[in-house]
Amino acid sequence: MFLYCLVNPGFEGRLKEEASVRAPFLHPSFSRPGFVTFKVLEPRPVPRMTFARVLGEFVGKGGEEDLPGALAEGKGRFIHRFRLAEGRGSGPDAPLGSEILDVVEVAEGQFWWGHRKVGPWDWGCPGGVPNLVLPELAPSRAWLKLEEMLLWSRWAPPPGTGALELGSAPGGASWALLNRGLRVIGVDVAPMAAVCLDHPAYSHLGLSVRDVRKKDLPHPVEVLFCDLGLKPVEAVPQIRHFCHILPSLKRVYYTLKMGEGLDTRNLDGWKDAFVKMGFSVQTTHLPSNRLEIFLLATR
Repeated sequence: MFLYCLVNPGFEGRLKEEASVRAPFLHPSFSRPGFVTFKVLEPRPVPRMTFARVLGEFVGKGGEEDLPGALAEGKGRFIHRFRLAEGRGSGPDAPLGSEILDVVEVAEGQFWWGHRKVGPWDWGCPGGVPNLVLPELAPSRAWLKLEEMLLWSRWAPPPGTGALELGSAPGGASWALLNRGLRVIGVDVAPMAAVCLDHPAYSHLGLSVRDVRKKDLPHPVEVLFCDLGLKPVEAVPQIRHFCHILPSLKRVYYTLKMGEGLDTRNLDGWKDAFVKMGFSVQTTHLPSNRLEIFLLATR
């Protein structure tokens, strides 16, 4: 049996390293930028892997003339098409628990296909790339990351939810939250975009994260977003501080900077740090992530 994975181009090696730790019974096989397959050496359950946007069981491969037979495999399943060259796919979003047939064009006129089931921490959109377009008014690409975080976590924050964002400038994520009706406190010494500063539900603290105290926060906070440009050894203690002084925090959305030295065992260590704070933890490599990993902590 073979498995296929869709991965952010350039991170194929990271996925293979993760597989060697989490599932050493998987043997890397055919790959292309953005696409990796594994031969299953033992019939064992395959764990979720952070760097695999999509992971499924390989069924077949062929050319254009073989597509009708491939699509016949989609009976009773959602059919998703994905072109590696474009990094985009087509097909309806599949809800939790549904079955998908993925047809991946790995090169011009060359297709691989297989099927998968949408689990609680899986993408249901084609290729694991949601159909999001950065708005012209968005202050930064952080808007994309924020929207992907919420989609992947399947959480729609109720309007009026109190949010704290660490490292908010220039305001892409804050703007996305404000547009969803949240009350947002942004912390950053760098300047924020006017579309945030002028919003009645936005409060800005022009302080270093290390200097913020509970008394500085103008309203209660239920969710924390952290996109600090700091290594985990510097950022996680700051998050721990806020989790300690804000018992109302139920969710943390953290973009953990990988750097060059962070491997799977290091990542597990940082996940354990959040578990010790009383959280359940999941990680993924969002389509818009580069040298960072999205970590979701809930309690």
